[in-house]
Amino acid sequence: MNLFPGMKSFSRRNLFHMRQLAQIYPGDGFVKQAVSQLPWGHIILLIQKVKEGVAREWYAEQTIQQGWARDALARNIKMDLFARQGQDGHKLSNFKAQLPAPQSDLAQAFIQDPIDLGFLPISHHAKEHEIEKELVDHVREFLLRMGTGFAFVGSQYHIDVGGDDFYIDLLLFNIKLNCYVVVELKKGKFKPEHSGKLNFYLSIVDDLVKEKHHSATLGLLLCESRNRVVAEYALERVESPMGIARYALSKQIPEALQSVLPSTELLEDQLSAQIKEDCLSD
Repeated sequence: MNLFPGMKSFSRRNLFHMRQLAQIYPGDGFVKQAVSQLPWGHIILLIQKVKEGVAREWYAEQTIQQGWARDALARNIKMDLFARQGQDGHKLSNFKAQLPAPQSDLAQAFIQDPIDLGFLPISHHAKEHEIEKELVDHVREFLLRMGTGFAFVGSQYHIDVGGDDFYIDLLLFNIKLNCYVVVELKKGKFKPEHSGKLNFYLSIVDDLVKEKHHSATLGLLLCESRNRVVAEYALERVESPMGIARYALSKQIPEALQSVLPSTELLEDQLSAQIKEDCLSD
């Protein structure tokens, strides 16, 4: 402070954060990390909320690549997006076998497992059509949970094949991957025949919907649970690029507690207000 008398914002809290940062990144370690390219508010959030170094660096890199504002970064940390999207070991897909690099890596990166659908105002007892309806009603939040670059094309998307009618649960488009994404929603446990139906839809979209300048259509099958070995066998001979991921709904809340528990919207508003208050106090 004596060396830089014109500088401000050396509050007690800021000095504590600076000391904490120096402990996490001693010497010149900080300048070599992606976190060094972030605004101070983002850095404070990362060092406070993310204790694991690998996860912290992943969030920093994603913030730079995706242009996340501080509120978006806070939301993604709260959702534990690193565990859902940052590690490939538990993800199930045939993207690397069916897609050229780097598209295969980009496609693999967008899979979250499980994908958090807890924002939907329904319990895990909801039926398949009810889940799909709520996804459409809350499509903006759903696309945010899916990842970056997704656009909604339609639900129960109708395609005529030789006079027979078929309806795709959800049809999306990903701008970064330049391709359509067929999403099939299945209540309960994954079954091998699910991948066959999705493969059929991918062939239809490739032939009848996508343009020549689009990349191959991707498939994503969302189910409540899966046997990993069964799912791997189901994908082994499938030539269309697809992934299998689980979804997680909020657990059913007893009616006696519903009136006293805060809503998801209220909690998000409170979190946003707290973040803004922290920024102003710093």
